[in-house]
Amino acid sequence: MVAHKVKVVVRLRPKFSDEEEVCVEAVSDTAVDILNSRNQGECLRYEFSKVFNHETSQNEVFEYCVKPLLYDVTHGQNVSTFAYGPTGAGKTHTILGTVEDPGIIPRTLLELFAITSKQMKEDDTWKFTIRFSYLEIYNEKAIDLLSENKSQDLPIREDKRKRVFIAGLTELEIKTYDDFKRAFGPASQNRTTASTKLNEHSSRSHSILIIKVAKHQQCEPYRKLTGKMHLIDLAGSENNKRTGNKGIRLKESGAINTSLFVLGQVVDALNQGLPHIPYRDSKLTRLLQDSLGGNSHSVMITNLSPEMCMYLDTYTSLNIAQKTRSVVNKTIVNEELERPKLGKRVLPDKHKAAKRVRLSDKENSDDELDDIESLTEDESSSSIRLDPAPYLSPLLRKQNDADEALQVLTDRLEDLERKFMQKINAESDRVAEANVLKEQRNEIRQLKESISKSFKTKKGALEDIKSNAIRQITSSPLFFNPIGRIKRKPFKSTARRKILSDSESDDENRSNKRETSPVQPAVNTDVVERFSQEILRTLNTGSEKDILQLQTVGKKRCLLIIKYREVNGSFACIDDLDQVPGFSATFVQSFKKKNLIST
Repeated sequence: MVAHKVKVVVRLRPKFSDEEEVCVEAVSDTAVDILNSRNQGECLRYEFSKVFNHETSQNEVFEYCVKPLLYDVTHGQNVSTFAYGPTGAGKTHTILGTVEDPGIIPRTLLELFAITSKQMKEDDTWKFTIRFSYLEIYNEKAIDLLSENKSQDLPIREDKRKRVFIAGLTELEIKTYDDFKRAFGPASQNRTTASTKLNEHSSRSHSILIIKVAKHQQCEPYRKLTGKMHLIDLAGSENNKRTGNKGIRLKESGAINTSLFVLGQVVDALNQGLPHIPYRDSKLTRLLQDSLGGNSHSVMITNLSPEMCMYLDTYTSLNIAQKTRSVVNKTIVNEELERPKLGKRVLPDKHKAAKRVRLSDKENSDDELDDIESLTEDESSSSIRLDPAPYLSPLLRKQNDADEALQVLTDRLEDLERKFMQKINAESDRVAEANVLKEQRNEIRQLKESISKSFKTKKGALEDIKSNAIRQITSSPLFFNPIGRIKRKPFKSTARRKILSDSESDDENRSNKRETSPVQPAVNTDVVERFSQEILRTLNTGSEKDILQLQTVGKKRCLLIIKYREVNGSFACIDDLDQVPGFSATFVQSFKKKNLIST
């Protein structure tokens, strides 16, 4: 993609009369001066790519503006050339010309045929096809000038590649310049023209000639380059007061001026870099979408009238031409690969009969029959085809056909192999997933079994520990059978218990209950006596720390015991603890029982 600015040139026509004053003149090959309406003593200068004065010939205009671009058309690029200016400035003369002095269109077709013929002689692997269409935009209607139906309005659309085209437009293939003249002559007569005060044959519509040059490669890789060329004759802007338009002419001039006004808006939007370009506001700008801001090599030929009476139109045309110089197009090459079309093979009768017998003998599934038929079609299509290389000798052509047939079979076998491998890979993936799932299930099952075994082991160990503990407790000489114990109900009397005075009655009641107990555990008296002596020794000689280690003895009772033995001496027996102030006989019996069991 290469960026190119629109090339703008100016062409001044001769004066109609030597007595008339001029408002514009060419001062050099690239500059023109026009009078300044605000200051009669100075001129305004405009610079362009080229300025043609009234003495310039049609051939000079063609050689500079169009001929260098024909090489780009034959190599797949788009070219657009359009004549712009006020009515009566010579636009149609520049584009069409006369029989004696032809304009751009005839010279372009002659040069185009010469270039394509020369290129085919230099490289016979390429073939050119030239087609053309011709239409006009009249009152905002696109009319096909090559068709007999002049009332239809053809729609302008875009394809998937954002290329503008006219749906239903006639395209004629031409091989010589004479073919073009026979078709273009009557079509140009169909263009709408009328007489005004400024021009006897004023164009009432914009005419567009579209030339498509397709360049086909006749061998691998079968490239196709498509170049498109627009040659546009714009209708001139009109001042209805000066032209005297009325009725239908007034409507025509209104449509022409509106489309040219939209053209100026498109140029301004492109120069300002606006996000929206109003191409769709007019069918003319819609067709010029590739020419202005698109992908074409564009040339604008601005035709001017030098008379002072045309000053305002000339000044406006120069301003629009100056703005158009800043428009940038990005050209591309329209290239694609085009494989040759394959034809059907016509089999002799004996081959057809043999084919029917082979197919009738096959009693396979429908899929196998489809494979056989498709394979025979591929074989037949690969054997007979449109001749893509007429320059090859018969032997090389046969070799080429055999290679292509072998390539078709090879591609089909590769496709079948690829599908078969895809099925195998899919099946192997399913088997692998099943194996992985099976392994995961085995691992889960083994994990459950190990957890269950460890739980059973720990449970058995706990049971053993529990049974051993029970065995040791029950085997202890101080073991009391809990079955023989009688639970006493809590004392609910509101009377105050006299612990010290009623101790003897409590002992008698306790002894009675023991005698009435259904089970009396066996007690080893020697052991009890030995443990009692140890407890008594602790009470008499033990330190505060040793006494605190005894059961049911806290800090306060420990101090009472130590104070009592310091005053009264040692205890004769454990039961003497009831002499300590605050120690009841019940507490002494509980103290003896708990300390003997713990010891």
